[in-house]
Parts: sequence; structure tokens; C-alpha cells
Amino acid sequence: MGLDQCFLDQTSASWGKTGDASVTRFSVGYPFDGRPASAGNGAMTAFLVDTPATIDRLHGLALSHGGSDDGAPGRRPRYGGSFYGAYVRDLDGNKLAFICYDIPASSD
Repeated sequence: MGLDQCFLDQTSASWGKTGDASVTRFSVGYPFDGRPASAGNGAMTAFLVDTPATIDRLHGLALSHGGSDDGAPGRRPRYGGSFYGAYVRDLDGNKLAFICYDIPASSD
């Protein structure tokens, strides 16, 4: 697919264009709970989107169609001050993430 590996640590790996977060990237996350990957534990598909409002909308749509919350929309300082994301589980238990970077610093 012509993607560069942009990030790799003990919890996740991602590919895209090195140094350009505006290019859609593919990310995988390993199970946070340390259990072996199995159906619904270990598979995560992440979607890079433009704005927190889009993330809020996608999270709401997923829940309204039978998905379950696995992390409400919000900032995730663990991933940097400009990271905003939300996590859901689909009807089969697979984890989906909606994320964006470079959002303005919080005024709180």
C-alpha cells in the first residue's frame, strides 16, 4: 500500500506517511488487558478523522446501531495533548477507534 511505519511500541503500531498526520493511517492495537488476542480481544481498527465533532457523531451512530461503548469521546493525554478519540465494540465484539490529532489545546 506504500505506507511507512509511523509508530511502534508495546501497545500499538501504525502506518501512513511519516511526519504527516493528515494522511489516513492504518493502526492496530494490542490487547490492553494483557490477555491473548481472541474474538473481540486484540483486534482494533482505528480510523483517523478530521474533527472531534465527527468522532462524537461516529461514536453516537455506533451506539445507536447496537454497538457498545468502550471509551467515550474525549481527550487522551496519554497519547499527547492534541489527541482526541472514542472507542466502541461492534456487534461481534471487535474494537473500533475514531481518532484525530492536532486539536486546539484545552482551555481547562
